[in-house]
Amino acid sequence: MDFDGLVKELVNRTGCEAEKTGDEQNQEYTLQYGLDEGRKQEVIIFPFEEDGQELVRLVSFIGKRQDFSNARLISFLELNMSLRFGAFAIYQGQVALVSTVAYESILDADDVVDHISYITKMADNFERTLVGLDRK
Repeated sequence: MDFDGLVKELVNRTGCEAEKTGDEQNQEYTLQYGLDEGRKQEVIIFPFEEDGQELVRLVSFIGKRQDFSNARLISFLELNMSLRFGAFAIYQGQVALVSTVAYESILDADDVVDHISYITKMADNFERTLVGLDRK
């Protein structure tokens, strides 16, 4: 399945809004999901290939790196063991939850949806608890 087709299927299945934020060289979409209490959470999704397998990376931001002490950042590493999908990381200067999902066909969209649902809820929970603001 091509990446654009996967994103269209994600929009169809979840009702999220998708904006193409990459270019021809670097395909990327930013998906915006509505959550409870009027909150929103963005997920950046982009494809890559490793060992001949098609994969997508999912990134959902929690807050700016400088908003967190070193002790808090270490606690994120400890929390990684409790997450069902994904892990804490620093990406583009921000603390984020990231996950990687393989896809080969339209049937794999269910796996991607499961990961996105989990990542958006968890990222929003951490953002709400640790930062307080809804940064999207």
